[in-house]
Amino acid sequence: MEKIAIIEKSFDKDIAKVVSKEELEQIKIKYLGRKGEIARLSKTFGSLSISQKKDFGRKLNELKKHIEADVSTKERSLKGAVSKTEAIDITAPGSEFPEGHLHPVTQFLEKATSVFQTMGFEIYESPEVEKAFYNFDAINVPKDHPARDSWDTFYVDDNRTLDDDDKLLLRTHTSNAQVRAMADRKPPVRVIVPGKCFRNEATDASHETTFYQLEGFVIDEGISVSDLIGALTHFAKKMFGNDVKTRFRPHYYPFTEPSIDMDISCFFCKGKGCSFCKKSGWIEVMPCGMIHPNVLKNMNVDSDKYSGFAFGFGIDRLTMLYYGIEDMRLIHSGDLRFINQF
Repeated sequence: MEKIAIIEKSFDKDIAKVVSKEELEQIKIKYLGRKGEIARLSKTFGSLSISQKKDFGRKLNELKKHIEADVSTKERSLKGAVSKTEAIDITAPGSEFPEGHLHPVTQFLEKATSVFQTMGFEIYESPEVEKAFYNFDAINVPKDHPARDSWDTFYVDDNRTLDDDDKLLLRTHTSNAQVRAMADRKPPVRVIVPGKCFRNEATDASHETTFYQLEGFVIDEGISVSDLIGALTHFAKKMFGNDVKTRFRPHYYPFTEPSIDMDISCFFCKGKGCSFCKKSGWIEVMPCGMIHPNVLKNMNVDSDKYSGFAFGFGIDRLTMLYYGIEDMRLIHSGDLRFINQF
């Protein structure tokens, strides 16, 4: 409670000194920003006893409302005020146009692709408007799979005269590139495919109809699960720090056999368990596995001679983990107040 009182007193002093919109913006970031005082206090909530949490939560909420109200009042007063320096001086030099910077998704994607490039992967691009064959059949997704239903996939309207395999859709994952990439390549190959994907689902704090994904695969003689584990563990440590631990669990995906889910130790609580990792100490980050023989066959690759592994992950979701963003809708909002924090 004492910390809340100290921050409230500090805010009252700061807001009283504000005389410009620029100063007010700095106050908003300091107290209400992603790494601001309110966010910092919120992170201490989990360490309190049950009896302390109720009063602490109420006081913190009151402080947040107080700050938001005073900031709003100050915004209105600054909007109506006319500075003495606003008179036009035609001899004065022009104002410098503010420079933009890279979106957090772009920043994370560039770092991720850079890590894979140091491991010998090449970048491949595949079409966003795709045939059903490459999006589903080529990677061993059967025709009766629920993912192929219009409730989950955006199909192009003018498909009535086309066969099922030729029907056009907005790709639901970057896995559509696997067979396409191998049309003009022979093993050994290491390929990553970053790009935009689309799914017909409700939008909420963790889901969007449009999102970014990075697919990758390796094909060569003698490739095994240990190669997959080594490569993805190296990627995780390069992205999230050398202290991060990895865990691989069995799962099922139609395009890999065996199929695996990769987890990383929660970097917020260091694996001890918190609300972010649902007290488990682990965060699920990536499906992966050994490429299914049927998929290798569709690539015209001899599965008796060659083997490979594949993986894929949502760029938006890992960006949220990396920067501590709580709502995916902010990523696609285009709101400069959010983007300028990165």
